[in-house]
Formats: sequence, C-alpha cells, structure tokens
Amino acid sequence: MTQPPPPPMPTIDPKSARAEAKAAKARAKAIRPWYKRKRFIFSGIIVLVIIIIVAVSAGGKKSTSSGPAPTSGGNKNAAGCVAKPASYPDQQSTDCVALPNNTVAIANTTVTATWTRSTDSLGNNSICAAVNIKNHNSSTISYNDLYWKLQTPSGKVEDTNFTATGDLGSGDLVGGGTATGNVCFDDPGQSGTYVGIYKPDPFSRARGIWLFPLS
Repeated sequence: MTQPPPPPMPTIDPKSARAEAKAAKARAKAIRPWYKRKRFIFSGIIVLVIIIIVAVSAGGKKSTSSGPAPTSGGNKNAAGCVAKPASYPDQQSTDCVALPNNTVAIANTTVTATWTRSTDSLGNNSICAAVNIKNHNSSTISYNDLYWKLQTPSGKVEDTNFTATGDLGSGDLVGGGTATGNVCFDDPGQSGTYVGIYKPDPFSRARGIWLFPLS
C-alpha cells in the first residue's frame, strides 16, 4: 500500500520570522535569573558606590576646634561679638565687634586688644594695642603685625609702624597656644572714634573690630 505524501510545510515570510525571533528573545530575557540582568547589576553598583561615599564622608568629618563654636561664616560667636554694634564707617556684615572687655571671637581664636595713646623716648606719638591671641584650633595658625590696621576718625586706614616696644611680631601659634605683644600705628592727633581692625585670613571677609574714642 502506497503511503500518502507528507503535508506541505507552512510558508513563513521573512517578516514574520524576524518578529517571531524577536519575541522569543524577549521571552528568554524576561525569564533570566535576577542576577544576570544588567540593569539590576548596574543599579546595585550605583547604590553601593553612594553608600561607600556617604560612609567615608561621615567618617572623615572631625572637629578642629576646642573653643567656642563660631557662627555666621566662621566669624561671629554668641559669646564673642557685640550683637548690635554702633554704626561706623566701612561697617561690614562679617565684622565681629569687640565686647566691653575688648575681646572678640574670630576664626576659632579669642583676641583681646586694649588701645591707648603713647609717646616713645624720641617723642614719637603712637596709638598702640596691647594684644593677646588665644588659639582654640587643634591646628597651628599664624599671627602677624600685618594682620592689623587702624582706621582714623577721618576715614584713613593706617598700617602698623613696627616701632612698638614689645612688638607682637609674627610667627606660628600651635593649638591651645597664646601670643602677646603690642601693635602700634602713627598717631594722626585726631579726636573721635577710631576703628581697630584685625583680619587674619586674606581669603575670608571676617574681621575683628574695636571701636574706641580718643580725644
């Protein structure tokens, strides 16, 4: 007995074949284990990197101050500046005006300056500040006569004259250390309110300010 011929194979056009292959690939991708999915792995790596960065940043933050905590951009301290000082020429928002005891808190230091008129043995008249600087930082800072200026009642700003007996001079001050000395300026002989200025950091606007009248 003769066997009947096999049925003809269905004809699949190329477009349908591509569509079927694409669908099969998508099904295979969808049923892959989670650990083989690139998107999951990539997202996990990003999350892990963020966690590491946050942990390192938190662990690297260490306090460098052993003194009063400053506020307002590292300048003002609740116990180290006059809250509402009297106005004066060239007044700036970052100024820390001295308390009645002639002390300011600036850049994690306590600075005291007492201002007087004086005359040396040669008859030269000066306005001098007896200065005491206490470093509350754990790191070393510098001090220098050049950080000081004097604003006269007429508005002129004077530099130090380096003629003071017991001059403050310049140097480095370790954490917890103290520097003392005098800072002097030529006396213009004017009466009125003078402004003593201490600006220890050229990259910061913070200034210590002393307002004192002389007649």
